[in-house]
Amino acid sequence: MINFFIKAVYKDNFFLFIKFITYSILFSIPLFIAIEGYPSPIALIGFVFLYPIYLFCLLITRTFFYKTHPAFKRLEKTGKPFTLIGNINYELLYSVLYNGKKVKITPNWIFLNGLNGFHVISTEEIVWVYTSNEHTDVYGDPFHIFKGREYDNFYISLHLKDKTTIYTANHLKKDLDLILERLYTVAPHALYGYSPLLKSIWDDSSVTICDMVNKNKDLINNGHNPLFTIQSIESAYERIQSKGNAKSI
Repeated sequence: MINFFIKAVYKDNFFLFIKFITYSILFSIPLFIAIEGYPSPIALIGFVFLYPIYLFCLLITRTFFYKTHPAFKRLEKTGKPFTLIGNINYELLYSVLYNGKKVKITPNWIFLNGLNGFHVISTEEIVWVYTSNEHTDVYGDPFHIFKGREYDNFYISLHLKDKTTIYTANHLKKDLDLILERLYTVAPHALYGYSPLLKSIWDDSSVTICDMVNKNKDLINNGHNPLFTIQSIESAYERIQSKGNAKSI
């Protein structure tokens, strides 16, 4: 029975804990009938004491051993976020996110507590990525850069296929670079960097950008380099514009 308790904690499985309690009750009833002549409530009392211990053990394993936690291993193996979400609630997930940077990046999914809430994002859905220090607002000032200390805080904007924009939490520059590097590893098909031209195309027809990214995916899957980048899109647009101006002359 102790084995069930240990497995329940290690595998993060509440049903195994219930199994442990059930076996405890079934074992204690005939035992105490034989000894005392009546069923003992000790199993039910044990549940009251053991359940908080069980939750405490889960908290320890989730917080300090999350990199080898079975729930995270299942996530990276199956690519199903609900395997993780079903076992670890948002508050606990928040506390064990990637290196304290409020981002957990796996080959298939990104979990983040950002400026606009908690999100679970498929890496396949990422279309366009840029940082807050790469573009400016209408007054020419860096957009949402928090100054006043010896460092600046930055965030990352993630544009998804459904035109949703997700913002990560504020990061130090060194952390930002690490997260961007990891993002590029799991989503090499996406467009990286801010461009006013791309912003205009995105606002007018996000489908066009999504088609470019899908083409990048196909090329990468076939062992080729992605075709569309910020630079190639801007160069193509300039060529089209120059041809149009030549015709008008």
